[in-house]
Amino acid sequence: MNVFSKELQILDRNTILLMIEEQQKEIARQKKELESRDRELERLDKELERLDRELESRDRELKRLDRELERIDKELESRDRELDSRDREIMALRKRLAGLKTGC
Repeated sequence: MNVFSKELQILDRNTILLMIEEQQKEIARQKKELESRDRELERLDKELERLDRELESRDRELKRLDRELERIDKELESRDRELDSRDREIMALRKRLAGLKTGC
């Protein structure tokens, strides 16, 4: 029975070594996967930073364009008021001209 016990110890030892080896392989695989994910996260972080800078740039451009549109809108409003004033002058001159024609 002692030989059988010795063989069982060897078998147990080999089983434990195999389990340790499998766990080490699994740990190595998980480590590689984590490293890969870390690289992907770094890449995504850089991409996010680039997109953030692009967004800020576009936001500045939109604000600039908004100011330009406000300036143009004010200019158009001023021109509209000027045209309204000229229209009133033309109407007054037409009435005056019509009065002059009827008085002749």
